[in-house]
Amino acid sequence: VSGSLDDLIHELLPRAHTTPSASFSFSFLLSSRLYLTPSQLLAEICRRADQLSLMMSPESIPPFVSNLVKMLSNWVTWFPYDFQEESMRSKVRKLSQLCTSLDSSVQTRLTQLLQSLLKHLTAVEKHKQYVSKLRRIQLDGEKTGFPDDLTTPPDTHVVAQQLTHIELQYLSFVGPDEFVNAFARDLANPNSKSDSDGEGSNNLSVHELQPEAVEARLRAGKKTPNLESYISWFNRLTQLTASTVCVPKRKKHRVKVIEFWIEVARECVNIGNFNSMMGIISGLNLQPVSRLRKTWHRIRLDKFDVLGHQMDPTSNFVSYRTTLQAAVQRSENATDKKQRVIIPFFSLLLKDLYFLNEGCANKLTNGHINMEKARSLAEHVSQFMKWKDMDSPYEKNTRILDFLERSATFSKDRLEFQSYLLEPPENQQDKLIYKSLKPNFKQSNS
Repeated sequence: VSGSLDDLIHELLPRAHTTPSASFSFSFLLSSRLYLTPSQLLAEICRRADQLSLMMSPESIPPFVSNLVKMLSNWVTWFPYDFQEESMRSKVRKLSQLCTSLDSSVQTRLTQLLQSLLKHLTAVEKHKQYVSKLRRIQLDGEKTGFPDDLTTPPDTHVVAQQLTHIELQYLSFVGPDEFVNAFARDLANPNSKSDSDGEGSNNLSVHELQPEAVEARLRAGKKTPNLESYISWFNRLTQLTASTVCVPKRKKHRVKVIEFWIEVARECVNIGNFNSMMGIISGLNLQPVSRLRKTWHRIRLDKFDVLGHQMDPTSNFVSYRTTLQAAVQRSENATDKKQRVIIPFFSLLLKDLYFLNEGCANKLTNGHINMEKARSLAEHVSQFMKWKDMDSPYEKNTRILDFLERSATFSKDRLEFQSYLLEPPENQQDKLIYKSLKPNFKQSNS
């Protein structure tokens, strides 16, 4: 349930005839970055493995080395981003040299492992460049472009499928370590907590203020690029939804666009893509869209209300959680890949993990690491990793993908201004906002 950092490192290191459970290894590797950097941990593993090998009988060496390679293989598979830094890769080479010097038969396994790691890190770098290029296109679109006219909309089923393709693409690059890294920044700064924070304030006990723990958390806190890219995608979908509603000048065309997005969101629920559904509903609930009272008056709200119910925070989002659980049960029993898709509402998932982290101390009063908490966090993250690590069951549609990822959107201010052009402000506050925005934009009749 708990142990000192030294004891847990001792437990992580395999022996000739015993290895730690996968559950323990994953839990400790996930949470260890709150106490020391992955590079420091691997250096300590190398040191202890070298010492241990000197005390072993010759017949114990091969199984010991085999278990060491298995431990390294699990680490590389679960947390490949730990190996992006050269300091970490140099220690991998050091451990590999130790293993091959003790038993040359593992050379092929190690070579294949390192080649697989390099291939994955190359793919990660390409994705990073792709996201960066997309972001430049999207920013240019906000400044100079005009959103697509959806008065003749594409097929809602195809759009929902392509949204699912994009979601799974982004998710495939989110590493489990990024969830811990996301709240490592707060834990690195004890002054950010107060005594009134409740039990979660115990997260920063005196045992955790050691320089190596603070350094580890500061470094970890900078390593959330794929998680941030995924959140940016959600915001992009929200803005795209709202922007396309505010393009048509005629009410009946705006009604058509809103109804299109409602149907896409409904199809996303059917697929199991709850994140895109929430992104679309968030877009329709943005103030520049929700204030279009004359437009909404023409829409049958029963379907929209059913979707809106999923966003109801009552009883900790009980409606959404019930729907999600039904989808999970369907997924677990499905043989068809299309029935196995589960893409949860990501912001709520992060919130759940945050409260799980805040709910109890990382370390106990005796200075031991709380492994019960580490295991609980690892279980939640592992469940999500199962959902995200699946290929999209749908064929790519380049035209729809380009629309979703590359088409222009209005900026926040331009969206507000466009909304007031469509339906003039009615109250004093809206009139003041419209007046402040007007000098920044040229009214266009095109």
